[in-house]
Amino acid sequence: MRGQYSLPLWNYYSYDGPRTNNRLEGSHNRLKRIVKKPHPNIYELSDVSKREQAATEVTYQQLDTGANPPPWKKYRQLDQRVQRIKDGMSAGQISISKYLDAIGYLIGL
Repeated sequence: MRGQYSLPLWNYYSYDGPRTNNRLEGSHNRLKRIVKKPHPNIYELSDVSKREQAATEVTYQQLDTGANPPPWKKYRQLDQRVQRIKDGMSAGQISISKYLDAIGYLIGL
């Protein structure tokens, strides 16, 4: 690709973080389940916010100690498969076209 954007900005080949925004969507859905109505009053919203803050602080403490909440098994397995394909291409065992075919198959293209 050519253009005004640098390679690291759009190419996630070597990126090891989350590939999707599913965590954000999951967080939003969790809030919707907790609140249970579209327009909570200020007191309900305050209570929910306090509980979410407490849960977030626990998560931060876990991350600070090196523990990372494991992703769902389905996504952990998908991440492992993607990594094996990337390793195969990096080692020269598969071509770029086979890499693209395999990744496309994994993500359902």
